[in-house]
Amino acid sequence: MDVLTEQKARKIVDDLVEKGEVSSHEIKKLAQELLDKAKHHRDGFKKSVSEEVSKMIEKSHLVSRKEFDDLQVRGAQLENSGNGSASA
Repeated sequence: MDVLTEQKARKIVDDLVEKGEVSSHEIKKLAQELLDKAKHHRDGFKKSVSEEVSKMIEKSHLVSRKEFDDLQVRGAQLENSGNGSASA
């Protein structure tokens, strides 16, 4: 997978200007279009990866941070109320 960085986009545009395929006033517009397209693809890739990781975590039946925190609070409540059966 090729990554289009700002530097690569500028190089592409500079090459086109040198060849006379675009005018200098079109440089910014073309570079921005290339960067926008790259960002769109990168964002889509990040979203896909995030979704897949979430699915894997869900399938592994791991406890979420919120569930863990809730259980910690509940355990502390039980200890403080004297309903816990743990002895030291």
